[in-house]
Amino acid sequence: MDILLANAGTEGKASPIEAISVADFEQVLRTNVVGVWLAMKYCVEPMKRRGGGSMIAMASIAGVIGAPTLAPYIASKHAVNGLVKTAALELGAAGIRVNAIAPGPIDNRMIHSLEAQFSPEDTEAVRHDLTSKIALQRYGTNDEVARLALFLASDESSYCSGGVHMIDGGYTAA
Repeated sequence: MDILLANAGTEGKASPIEAISVADFEQVLRTNVVGVWLAMKYCVEPMKRRGGGSMIAMASIAGVIGAPTLAPYIASKHAVNGLVKTAALELGAAGIRVNAIAPGPIDNRMIHSLEAQFSPEDTEAVRHDLTSKIALQRYGTNDEVARLALFLASDESSYCSGGVHMIDGGYTAA
């Protein structure tokens, strides 16, 4: 085991806090937090036997901000960042680097789902509003996120551990 990319995730349902069911909240946490923790848990021993490795968890800008109607997702991504920092401290002596990738709006299924949840009748208005908050004025691509993952998986990032690596076009710079 050389590399772990814990990339499973769900955005859940956009809803005000008081309208979120316990089942919906727990479903997001099970996928986004427990899934990442289990992947890490079962990769530790193989990586220790190998003499090190790179664990990468897919977080989100949601792990460093708040956002109305996305409480389960926001909470889950804050938790992923906490897991990454804790694992980096625990596993560093074993030569295991642990980092998070924190994408902003990426032009893929998840952002399209959120656009539709925020405004089913006018998803373009949501897209326009979001891109107006991004310094680069566009959504990112899956390929751009993949290139960051490749960097963190490679020996080129040999001194990177415990970091939350933003890939958000400047969304969180403000």
